[in-house]
Amino acid sequence: MSNLIKKPISTYTIGFRKEDLKEDVLMDELKYARKIGTIFNTDYTEIVVKPDTTLLLPKLIWHMDEPVADPAAITTYLICKAAKEKLTVMLSGMGGMRSLLVIHATLQANTLNNISNILDF
Repeated sequence: MSNLIKKPISTYTIGFRKEDLKEDVLMDELKYARKIGTIFNTDYTEIVVKPDTTLLLPKLIWHMDEPVADPAAITTYLICKAAKEKLTVMLSGMGGMRSLLVIHATLQANTLNNISNILDF
């Protein structure tokens, strides 16, 4: 994808401080995200969440307009807030790149359909 545009693709990752992970089963994936950002020459942004994120809960609940018991809401909010500084549209979550492939396949199918209509197949 980065070969198709002139400026680097913006990528974002979110993680936790090492000292906050020591009692958890979560693996520190930041080093892998950094490496991928370097390999693919992306405009890489890394956000490290600190335990004070509980201060965000009143704001998150207000924006979500209903109670949600998903801890990922905190990290989703933080990554979207950081991305909004540079971007308007962002693919997020696991499998975000898969969405691009669906869009690409749909565009190809539409193009083929248009060509077949023009050629009257």
